[in-house]
Amino acid sequence: MADEEAEKDNGSENVTNKTIWELQKRLQELHEVAVTDDSDSRVHSSSEYCQEFCRTLVDYAGRWKIEDEPLPLVEVYIVALLSYAKAAPYLSRQCENVSVVIDRLSLSFMELLLSLKDIPDDLWGRFKSSLQFVHSTLQENGLNQLSPIATLVQYDGVWNNSILQSLLSNENTQMQLGEYVIINISSE
Repeated sequence: MADEEAEKDNGSENVTNKTIWELQKRLQELHEVAVTDDSDSRVHSSSEYCQEFCRTLVDYAGRWKIEDEPLPLVEVYIVALLSYAKAAPYLSRQCENVSVVIDRLSLSFMELLLSLKDIPDDLWGRFKSSLQFVHSTLQENGLNQLSPIATLVQYDGVWNNSILQSLLSNENTQMQLGEYVIINISSE
């Protein structure tokens, strides 16, 4: 029985690793198109990149249900964020989709992180280092939408922030929450 469960876990892990590798490969292909696109309209090519990026992300993220297997989704979002940051210098800021995609990606990732009770330390470490890189890269390109998530990486876990812990325990946090929002908004 234990052998069957271990085999099932290994099989699931292999499928996850293969899928993440396929996602990385597909996003690399998209990146190469964005970098080598010689079209006259960078705005148009940026829009096409954003649309294909979103389709790809929905396809790969849709392979897991957040209720059943949320950790592979964290991996998917890390790969997606890294890929988008890599492409950002080649995307036109005049294309509204460029900022909309990172807005939506940031909100979806934040929602996913807040839905998790526990993230393994190694995954949290990869998330933190990846997000620090992505946040600084996107800021260099005028995209500041990751500031709320970047605030989370200052802690040793999603729910280790004292204000978020207070919210969970239903303590009176109205004043603290106001300060938290002001601090995070002013840091953008």
